[in-house]
Amino acid sequence: MSRSHFVRTISDLFRGAGIGAHGVDTNQSMVQECHDRGLTADCDDAVAYLQRFPDASPATGATAGLE
Repeated sequence: MSRSHFVRTISDLFRGAGIGAHGVDTNQSMVQECHDRGLTADCDDAVAYLQRFPDASPATGATAGLE
């Protein structure tokens, strides 16, 4: 599954379930695709992004990674 397909699939699933999500990617075009779909996303390193939150923060409740 491509990353863009994953973004489309997971965003549709999350929205349907009323679950909030935030994307983090080092690829600006993937971040732009999220923005184009009405999703929030930052262009950043995922590990560095997560390290900015305290332990047990709701922001770190679930994490999915793709290569």
